[in-house]
Amino acid sequence: MNSLRARQLVTTLGIMIIGILILGLTLHYYYKNDAVNNMKRKLTDYNNELLGYFIFERGKFTIDPDSKPALHEFMQANNFSSQGSDAVFAYLQDVSTQEILWHSYDPNEPKEVLQRTKNYLLTFDVFADPLHWVEGEYYPVIPKNPPEPIPEVFKQLHIVIAQGFNYPPYSDYQLVVAGSLQAIENANKQQMTLLVILFFISILLVIVAQMALSFWVVAPIQEFESEIREIEAGKQDFIIDPYPEELIPVKNAINALLHYEKGQKQRYRDALDDLAHSLKTPLAALQGFIEQEQRYTKNNELNPRIKGIAGQLDRMNDIIAYQLRRAVVNEQYAMIAPQAIKPVLERLVNSLDKVYRDKEIDFIINVDNECRCRLEYDDLMELFGNLMNNSCRFCEKTVAVSAAYEKNMLIVDIDDDGMGFPGDNPSDLLKRGIRADSKTEGQGIGMAVSTEIVTSVGGHIELLASPPPYLGARVRLSLPI
Repeated sequence: MNSLRARQLVTTLGIMIIGILILGLTLHYYYKNDAVNNMKRKLTDYNNELLGYFIFERGKFTIDPDSKPALHEFMQANNFSSQGSDAVFAYLQDVSTQEILWHSYDPNEPKEVLQRTKNYLLTFDVFADPLHWVEGEYYPVIPKNPPEPIPEVFKQLHIVIAQGFNYPPYSDYQLVVAGSLQAIENANKQQMTLLVILFFISILLVIVAQMALSFWVVAPIQEFESEIREIEAGKQDFIIDPYPEELIPVKNAINALLHYEKGQKQRYRDALDDLAHSLKTPLAALQGFIEQEQRYTKNNELNPRIKGIAGQLDRMNDIIAYQLRRAVVNEQYAMIAPQAIKPVLERLVNSLDKVYRDKEIDFIINVDNECRCRLEYDDLMELFGNLMNNSCRFCEKTVAVSAAYEKNMLIVDIDDDGMGFPGDNPSDLLKRGIRADSKTEGQGIGMAVSTEIVTSVGGHIELLASPPPYLGARVRLSLPI
């Protein structure tokens, strides 16, 4: 997820998918539940109205002859005679004997005909007492000798409303009204199919919209990056183009940093220039005294103490010249462009191979050409020159350099097969003036200078034990890329 486009697309798609699924399932459940409740209310009304057409006399139910036309009209108007998925069924039943006294299958047939056609009648395993209603979802009871093939209606789930009543001292009775849920299920399936189609169409439209939007949103960031690269290449000094208000604070912060850095380098260079000019006169005077002393000395041989002073004067001149070179700001470049480290290492290996010719050091450079870090070329020479020179001084036969990228940093390891770093706290060697070996020449500032170079660009330096096969000292550099 290192791409802003990918983050935006995944986030939007995730929210849209979850939102559409929750909304769709909620609507699906709501409409199904609402349809079932409406059907229950409708069947309850049917039950109440049907009960008004029956007359109970002498222990028997009959239909009022004057009400028969109204009953037929009521049943036809409400699909009692239909055989479709939205058909409604009703029957009157003796609870104790489970005998069907009347059925909407054919309300005109006498009881004897109903008995002959009982294998085609829909009944349900539900019994309501006189004091309660029963409502629920049931499958029809399969007859003992069902017709072949069994009609689909026997396999469908039904909503059943049963009303119980009694006429003492006679038996208890119930009027059952039922309607198939198949129509609701079919509507739900169609609704779900439509929902799935709309879901995928919505996702496709969101992807297209996000792709277009991502290019529109990310375009200013790409232009911003292009300007940064122009600054790195020295083609411009600051970020100039106008940008959306979200990038204005970043633009102002970078421009302020560039102004500050440019001013800091200029002040640093001016201070060193002033120091060099201040030291130039006394150093020239001392050099003149030494030359004068040399003219009055026999055989032009200086006193050893004076000779040592002359050597230190030369070194002071070299140090001042080096520091002035470091302080020079190339006005063309306001930011440090990434530099390849392999050419620097190869150049240093050629020089160190001649300096330490007697040791016949085996240099192993395991660094790709693509390995780059944000350090100026002179600083890279100074940094790797100090560290590789130390490795050559203390190694037995091998100096190895390897590099790899890790978490936006270039990790460079410099290993040798020498005695390693002494003491329990080798990090002390990074301090100015601390030396690992007092028997060799040096002032103990090489590691400190290297540390200053690395930390000045936001890097890090560590002193470790070298792993096999070297088992000596390892200097690990974490350099910005």
